[in-house]
Amino acid sequence: MLLSGLAGKSTIPWTWNSFAEYLDAIDAARPSVNACSYVGLGTVRNYVMGMVNRPPEPAELEDMRALVAEAMEQGARGISAGLIYTPNKYQSTEELVALARVAAAYDGIFDVHMRNESDSMAEALDEVIRIGRESGIRVLVTHFKCRGKANWGKAEAMLSKVDAARAEGIDVTIAQYPYAANSTLMHVLVPPWYHQRGMKGLLEALEHEREAVKRDMLSTEGWENFSQVMGWENIVVSSVESRENAWCEGLSLVEIARRRNVDVRDAACDLLLQENLAVGLIGFGMSEKDVVTIMRHGAMCVITDGLLSGSKPHPRAYAAYPRLLARYVREKNVLGLEEAVRRMSYAGAQRLRLPRKGLLLPGWDADIVVFDEDKVCDRNSFENPLIPPQGIDFVLVNGALVVEAGRHTGARPGRVIRGR
Repeated sequence: MLLSGLAGKSTIPWTWNSFAEYLDAIDAARPSVNACSYVGLGTVRNYVMGMVNRPPEPAELEDMRALVAEAMEQGARGISAGLIYTPNKYQSTEELVALARVAAAYDGIFDVHMRNESDSMAEALDEVIRIGRESGIRVLVTHFKCRGKANWGKAEAMLSKVDAARAEGIDVTIAQYPYAANSTLMHVLVPPWYHQRGMKGLLEALEHEREAVKRDMLSTEGWENFSQVMGWENIVVSSVESRENAWCEGLSLVEIARRRNVDVRDAACDLLLQENLAVGLIGFGMSEKDVVTIMRHGAMCVITDGLLSGSKPHPRAYAAYPRLLARYVREKNVLGLEEAVRRMSYAGAQRLRLPRKGLLLPGWDADIVVFDEDKVCDRNSFENPLIPPQGIDFVLVNGALVVEAGRHTGARPGRVIRGR
């Protein structure tokens, strides 16, 4: 329920009770594409400790370490954490180092959404570099960005930190989607001290402690406050679950508040209450110049970070790679074609240690995308995100034709790639 604003609600019965059984369930669903998975440190902590905001007891930390080891044994490719979100936000650097050491012993990777991507992003990057240094784990900083006008132009300074860490011998790389807007859950607009009460407690606070919540939604101490960093007018609803609120999708919170004739904070709280927190957002808070600066860095690989919920998802879910090829390769010449293809294929496969993936070699898996370099482009937009791209003629997965002449063939040759 807590994550339904990101990924919607699954119609597949939850039958798994271990990481291996989860991977088995993916295989049983016969996907069209290959899949692999990390073990989420937030999931691990929530299982052992719930949503409490305190350091773990020694026994609790050992339980979490054991769960990470079990997941790595059963096929996880590494660990992940969204340090802006609860309960990850409640984890100290020392706790994260202790868990990362477990995954590092299996040559796992730490795929991390930093604790802050705006006013305190320098300190947040220092933290993840420290985790890599002290644990020995490979670090991938996901959707590397500089959020908020006050931070535009800081990309070069942030990348210098990455360069310094790499020169020191720390294996740190970055991932980026080619857009100047992000997407996440709308309940991040509520301060984290309300989240430690759990989903039920958070909903009760929105209903019965509204004035306190509204006051705290303007605070900036101890958390990354999206509304204050980007501005309410730049926060757009991307998904809801109810038909009654479907009209909100694609509108900013300022516009929703105007139509409802309420304060913008009340508009956000009301929507979260009515949808049981299952609300997605898109935030327009980055600069194109920083996007290009980050894109040019040699340690960058391309991701989609795609979320499919609602009628107005972020267009990256449908067209991130075609957009990069059209806008940043063909039109702006930010990257050469060969380098862009490498960053969209082998660079990611190499980071995840995916066997026989990312290159066209004898004996390797035939995962192939055939596109017209002169025609490939994104046709969608934030207003109409569900339009598929053009210029992609064929897609093969494990040698089977999944897309032909731009249309899905119905083939389902995908499989889970397990870590061991």
